[in-house]
Amino acid sequence: MVLDIDRLYECISGQALYDKPNNLRFNVFALRDKILDMIRTRYGEFNDAYVIGSYPNKQERERLAGELGADLIFVESTKEECYQRVVASGKSNDWYQYIDKWWREYVE
Repeated sequence: MVLDIDRLYECISGQALYDKPNNLRFNVFALRDKILDMIRTRYGEFNDAYVIGSYPNKQERERLAGELGADLIFVESTKEECYQRVVASGKSNDWYQYIDKWWREYVE
């Protein structure tokens, strides 16, 4: 089972990946919470579960990993690599602010 909030937005909105209509955020978060609960309680017959998320806050990451009995896997990249991905994807300049915010929160 894979839980990726970006893919949830894509699935229920029909929009391109990373386009996140604000009017669907409560629906997406409710789905995320339901799937997290399924993972937490091991509901269903899946063997492995992967929760994909940015989770810059260390306490939040560790709390969630503890609740799920999960191992944290960090996919390493630099801020500059993230900027390069924005350029390559053609996304708006707003993404630079998201990246800067993530790195501020992650470092703190």
